Amino acid sequence: MLNFKLALFNFPAERLIKPRSRLKPVSVPKIIKKQLPFSETSLENINEDSDVIQFIEWFSFDLGFNNVEDLREYVNTNSCYLFFKEMFNIDVLELKLITALKYLFASKRILQGLVADDTIFSFHLPYLAETVFDLECSTTLIETGYFKQSLQSLRNVIEETLTHAYFALKDQDYYDLLESQDHRIPALKQMIISLRTEKLLTDQLEEQIFKLYKFLSKAVHSEITKLNTGRTTTDKETFIEWYEAFIKVAIINFEVIIRMIEIGI
Repeated sequence: MLNFKLALFNFPAERLIKPRSRLKPVSVPKIIKKQLPFSETSLENINEDSDVIQFIEWFSFDLGFNNVEDLREYVNTNSCYLFFKEMFNIDVLELKLITALKYLFASKRILQGLVADDTIFSFHLPYLAETVFDLECSTTLIETGYFKQSLQSLRNVIEETLTHAYFALKDQDYYDLLESQDHRIPALKQMIISLRTEKLLTDQLEEQIFKLYKFLSKAVHSEITKLNTGRTTTDKETFIEWYEAFIKVAIINFEVIIRMIEIGI
């Protein structure tokens, strides 16, 4: 049975006393970063050497999961997969759907690994967990025909990922934010300026974030090409547009997580 329970196993000494110290930077191996983007492969071809499994294992290697079998079970029982597989019955689209669910599964399993050691403040702040909810929400919305809203959820993922880094670097945890009189998160540009100062974002990553955020904002502001009216998610072009946005957002989420690890949070 699949297990996505979050549990803290090793509490870093740096977190015990306020003001808390940042964790030491950890170099993420180039071979792990090169696993992105995940290849479009069938479930039968997924094994211990697959890019998605290699990527997940680096973050959660000591948690004792069988990620190959768990990933297969997750996809085969996923309602979005079952819906579109029957609807399209086209191999190339099925592979894309499997690939999207690889990223969703990886986000869930990686989060378990991050929380286990409170890596990058993942135990103290809820925003990385929220990104997983919104990625999953996007798949649910596209399955049920809400194209515009599925893109809105993806924009949330970008905001939440950057928000997590922003507050973590300021040593503000869940309870600090609850007690604050102003619960609003800073504007995206303000957060990016702050993260640029901390050298968390590379120029290339920052450019990708702005470009994708601008695209997804069209759905938030109900621009004519992003409305549900006149679109159906069972239309192949609509599905592909969602799929490409989903993959790009998931990759940005992972790449920012990697940068948080590399600068030490």
